[in-house]
Amino acid sequence: MKRENTADKVFTVREASRYLLISPSTIYRYIKKGTVPSFKERGRWKLKKSDLARWRKEREKKPAVKWRPLGFSDLQTGGRVVPIKSLRLMDSIGCWHRYRVSTVQGILNQKATKVPAWARLAKDKEGKIGVLVTGAHFGLLKIGRSRQSQPYFLTSFDALSKRAQKALLNQIDYELLEEGGTILAKERKETN
Repeated sequence: MKRENTADKVFTVREASRYLLISPSTIYRYIKKGTVPSFKERGRWKLKKSDLARWRKEREKKPAVKWRPLGFSDLQTGGRVVPIKSLRLMDSIGCWHRYRVSTVQGILNQKATKVPAWARLAKDKEGKIGVLVTGAHFGLLKIGRSRQSQPYFLTSFDALSKRAQKALLNQIDYELLEEGGTILAKERKETN
């Protein structure tokens, strides 16, 4: 008996693994957990193509970032922290330089550690998204050879390395915008 409707095509685990580009052992693990829609037929696991397509689409959606208010300003922060080791900033005469960024443990100990600083997404009340850089584990931030340390630093995405930009921007569905020579992001509205 051949099925004519391709949307209701039934896959075996091996066929489903080729369709989803996942190993059969991973599919068996998903079946055992109940995360992938499946049923048993004659003692073998079967999966409908339409169910797999729906499951794949839901799985590829980016989870919504939970924005939390930052205590001392109108900003909201969200997403995972990303370790960064340098920032590209303009100096006092207008030249761009890359400065090393590290964490300082405590106000009295001004020596920089080799612990990288943390960057996370920061959104203002207009919806523009930039980067909030802080010291790791509630430490202070030290930029370059400066003898001063500070609790945080707000910057745009063009100050970060490409790897750090990608790690931060992968957390949201975004569109980039340029404002005053800096690159910021804005969340795309979901259209249903």
